[in-house]
Amino acid sequence: MHLHQLIQSLSTSEKRYFNTYAKMGKRKPPKYLGLFDLINKKPNTDEENIRKKGYNADNQSFLTDKILDSLQVSYARKEPPLELNWLLGQLPHLWERKLLGELKKRLRQIHKLADQLEDFNALLQVIRWQKRLVKEEGGKAVIGLYKKWIEREKEVKAQLENQLDYENLKEQLNLIRAKDIRLQKEENRQAFQELLDTPLLAATPTLLSNGAKANYYYIQCLNYRYQKNPPKAFDYVCQLVDLFENNKTFRSQNSHWYQQVLCLKIEMAYANSQLSIIPPLVNLIRSINATKNEDKKDQKLLCNVYSYGMLHALGTVNWEKGIVLIQELEQQWDNLVSFMPERRQLAFYYNIMVFYCFFEKWSEAETWLIRILNFQRIPERKDIQNAARLWRLIIDYEQNNDLDNAIKTAYKYLKHHQHFFDFESKMIQYFRQLLKAYEPIKAKAIFQNMEKDFGELWDVQRSGTQQLGLQEVYFWTQGKIMGKNIGEIISGRSFCGI
Repeated sequence: MHLHQLIQSLSTSEKRYFNTYAKMGKRKPPKYLGLFDLINKKPNTDEENIRKKGYNADNQSFLTDKILDSLQVSYARKEPPLELNWLLGQLPHLWERKLLGELKKRLRQIHKLADQLEDFNALLQVIRWQKRLVKEEGGKAVIGLYKKWIEREKEVKAQLENQLDYENLKEQLNLIRAKDIRLQKEENRQAFQELLDTPLLAATPTLLSNGAKANYYYIQCLNYRYQKNPPKAFDYVCQLVDLFENNKTFRSQNSHWYQQVLCLKIEMAYANSQLSIIPPLVNLIRSINATKNEDKKDQKLLCNVYSYGMLHALGTVNWEKGIVLIQELEQQWDNLVSFMPERRQLAFYYNIMVFYCFFEKWSEAETWLIRILNFQRIPERKDIQNAARLWRLIIDYEQNNDLDNAIKTAYKYLKHHQHFFDFESKMIQYFRQLLKAYEPIKAKAIFQNMEKDFGELWDVQRSGTQQLGLQEVYFWTQGKIMGKNIGEIISGRSFCGI
């Protein structure tokens, strides 16, 4: 079914170009174009129906080749890496025909482009061709010229090896993070640290290309992030962003990575409470995506934009910005959710629920809470699903719902999933007391005890692993004592969403 996937991956303009390419120089449309139209119009067409229409496996293979050919031709002059490959493909034909003058011209063109792109593999191919030319032309200076290209070859090989070393280190670290983003398992923490214990991260590293520098800055940002040193992590991500912004060609050829790096800078700005720089970065990512055709937009990055925008609204307790983002997100949700991992979906649900709780919009908060409660349990974000059971108590209390049932359900769920510790125990205990506190003065006394206990818990956890929900509940109890909403209590303080 790879052919189906290939056809569905094409943009509208790419499909239009393929139709033109397929008909070029032909009196009638070729047979493979009929197969293309069949699959394009009916993506779920299975193999049996394709055979009934008169197309066999060879027809499908031929169509695949033709689509890839059209993409190569279409983008050869639009995207420098593809142009580089296209130019390299011309060299054997020029050599066979002994068109050495044109060959030299092409080699100069390729050398210049490969230097700009830091494509060291292409440069090595250029050097091999140059050595062939030196031998072919001979002359008195042949030995000296050949040695010159050998020395250049050594330089390029060193650059390639240096670039690959940092690239491989970055990818190995990301593979570990992909399966355990918080490094909760001991074996993953150990493997992560072993990778970081390398001479590549020496105090004065040898960085022979922009690619090596970019990977080095990225790795160091991750390194200090997991060491819980936000200022150093932020310093390295700033150097990384500067590298992209000061090198137009590098930025252009790594546009997707550049946007990911901007997202990382937002994350590190948030960790360093530098909230004022977040909106311009969010707007920059939006503007980059706005210049793309709809079918070329990076939906995963748009998810990040909404996520960081929501975190900024939470951190600044900004109702106007938050509500606009939520409305946009709801409109885009069906399109975004297919690109969004389940853990990210739960994080959105949780942050939006908390945002509404900040402003005592309990009914709206309940809508998003229910989405969490109805979500299948996933190991990656069981912290959200556990915390949601405690938020159920608060939201039901505020709305005068069936608090007794909420207490029993939360207790049963947390005990069943073996997540019933000091915080959870105290929450259940205090809400059982609130259930029987019919007089305001008794309820206030309970809130004062809650505020004291949860404040002590928060002080203990603040410098280590922070239990999701504790900070918000602590602020809620303060608000109940002072007659304020959570947003008013948090305003001016440091609050981190998820």
